[in-house]
Amino acid sequence: IAAMLEEAANTKRELDKLNQKMLNFKAQELALKAVEHNGLNVLLTGVEETDAHGLKTLSESLKRLIPDGVIFLWLKEEDKVTFVVTCSPKAIAAGFKAGEMAKEAAVITGGNGGGRPDFAQSGGKEVSKLSLAIETIRSKLGLSL
Repeated sequence: IAAMLEEAANTKRELDKLNQKMLNFKAQELALKAVEHNGLNVLLTGVEETDAHGLKTLSESLKRLIPDGVIFLWLKEEDKVTFVVTCSPKAIAAGFKAGEMAKEAAVITGGNGGGRPDFAQSGGKEVSKLSLAIETIRSKLGLSL
């Protein structure tokens, strides 16, 4: 039994390493989609093939790849949507706060959440209102719809 437990633990470690590599690759791919707007790098995008923890990990990787900006990620699932938002010090100085944006998106989608000016996480259960939440955040950032 001990050998089987050890083998299972090793397999889990290997799987975790592979997941991290996949998320790092995905971060590099998504970073190319960031746009420059008013001196800030902005990325608003949905992410598939992960979970809420992976979304947070992806956000942390993107923060290193996209300096001076706002990163707004969402994960749409069948019965809920999760938002993860990061804002650099330059974005915060420009008036953008991750906690406020995450909370606003959550309220629109019938949920709650929030966080600090530099990092926030939220979610909602009204998946049908995701488009409205995204349009609202785009407008808040001054991006054309």
